[in-house]
Amino acid sequence: MHSTMINILKTLYSTKISKENLAHNLEIKESGLLKNVNSINEFLKDLKVNQIEIENGVLKLKLTKNHWSKVFKKIDTLTFEEKVDYLYIKLVYYEFINLEEERKLLDISRSSINRCFTAVKELLENHGSHTIYSTGKGSKLVSLSEANKHIFIVKLMKLILEEDILTPIQRDLLNGMKDFLIKIRLTKLVAIYKCLKLPITTTLLSFLCALDIYSKRFQDNIYIIEESDEKKLEKIKRIKNVVDTIGGINFTERYKETLVYYMYSIAMNKHYYFEDRLNKSNDIIEELFKVTKIYCEDLKKFLLQQLYFGMVKKEFNIFILRNVELNSEDFILLNLFDKILEKYSQKLNICDKYLIISYLKKEIIKKNIIDIEKILIMVGEVNTLRQLSLEKELKFHFPKIKFSIDYNYLNLGKKNKKNYNLVIDDSKSTLREGDVFYRIKKAIERSIIRKIIIES
Repeated sequence: MHSTMINILKTLYSTKISKENLAHNLEIKESGLLKNVNSINEFLKDLKVNQIEIENGVLKLKLTKNHWSKVFKKIDTLTFEEKVDYLYIKLVYYEFINLEEERKLLDISRSSINRCFTAVKELLENHGSHTIYSTGKGSKLVSLSEANKHIFIVKLMKLILEEDILTPIQRDLLNGMKDFLIKIRLTKLVAIYKCLKLPITTTLLSFLCALDIYSKRFQDNIYIIEESDEKKLEKIKRIKNVVDTIGGINFTERYKETLVYYMYSIAMNKHYYFEDRLNKSNDIIEELFKVTKIYCEDLKKFLLQQLYFGMVKKEFNIFILRNVELNSEDFILLNLFDKILEKYSQKLNICDKYLIISYLKKEIIKKNIIDIEKILIMVGEVNTLRQLSLEKELKFHFPKIKFSIDYNYLNLGKKNKKNYNLVIDDSKSTLREGDVFYRIKKAIERSIIRKIIIES
């Protein structure tokens, strides 16, 4: 089973997803996706478990936990990239590797293990690290650059994110490096972030979790926060107290120190492992804000974090996806965002794009809704009770806007539309439909987004 098929299964393990979204993220055509799905279904049929279903363009695979375990155990093979990751992590963590022993564990040929290790050596040497080979013994890591340390932690993140679907050899590697239960650790980290009221994502959680292994491996790293501002010092103290309280005896002092340093640094946008990606993220967000005329420092910090980790996920093939449903106003922003990403030669998974534009959309609407004073809604049917209900709902959600509701077939052409900031034509639907307010709300949002894009 090749990597595309495995990635399809990994995605369907965690979510159902539309054909369009999955094909976009896999960077293949929908026809290619369907061929892979057919091949997977043949594999699942042989295992006598449920097959992938496509309903209204959405792919889903309903399997019990035992059946999922059966599927991934049967695959029990690593893609080329996963083999490279496995050898890289093992060499960096233990500083030595015997390829003949690893070849037997991976159950692959000598030529295959040599191809994989050549990729590992290139990854190390291209970033200033070095290994030496002892005949009959193996390869030893003699120097490791900061860049390769950073790559190491990203590859650890990938193992942690995919914990439930790791093959036995990957699971053994991960268990040999950690002395904590991942789900319990993640629960504590979420509790820490909630207590501090800081934004958190799955990718950031996996990074913080991987820091435990990282801090144990690199004992010589020193984490000192140099601040003199009283407010910032108070923030550091608050983070430390919460980490101490929630982490307790389950967190080593070394891990607590590392955690406080990175939590504060990331919250302040002061430290990320890949500075070039951070700079590019900042440039992209700056341009996105400039085009949409948004200036919100807190939102910028949050979106910078989302974009940075989204870029890392894409670059290192951390295949954690979720399905998204885009509205027409979302497509307007998505097209704008895609143009900016293309300018910087940057790719991103659709779910990460959606997360960024959804927060941006909220801010755009919040900033520009105050410019709308009067809205005319043209409907196609008289229904007094429903009209009163709609007017009440509109007043509750948009208290500063004056709404006028009129009927096309009675007053067609009689209204002076110039007296209104916005005219919404809802004449093809009826006031008896329960989603009238939703349609009006979306029409307002769509109008605001379009106006911003046209003016940019």
